[in-house]
Amino acid sequence: MSLVDVGQAPHYLVKIESNAVFVRARRRNPPPTPILVRYGSRYWMGHLVYTHRPVLQLYDFQDGGAWA
Repeated sequence: MSLVDVGQAPHYLVKIESNAVFVRARRRNPPPTPILVRYGSRYWMGHLVYTHRPVLQLYDFQDGGAWA
């Protein structure tokens, strides 16, 4: 992982550890925000939305973007 950019950075904690990105809301119900991730020469753009009970918690970019 070489870049992670979260649009509403004051509302989210972001940590890059090896090939993993960990994102956590700083408080309940933060505003939705875009997220940009660069892994090697590839880029992914997404949208972070807070939910109390996420359906899926891991996203594997190495596997072509399949949910883990």
